[in-house]
Amino acid sequence: MFADVKALQKVFEASWPITITPLDTCGFVRLKGEKYPAVRKCRDPLVHDLIENYRIWLKKREDMQQFDT
Repeated sequence: MFADVKALQKVFEASWPITITPLDTCGFVRLKGEKYPAVRKCRDPLVHDLIENYRIWLKKREDMQQFDT
């Protein structure tokens, strides 16, 4: 937000619905229906990196589930 205020303004001006959530609750926000495949298939390099980071996190989370009680 603070690093690029103009970019944030563009996000708020977008024509599609957005959800704003604090960082500590991001894990509760889920893309459902057609939204996730649309993001997953996006060709924007930044979106691609975001999805790749998610996949890495998810794999690590699945690996750690054996230690969950």
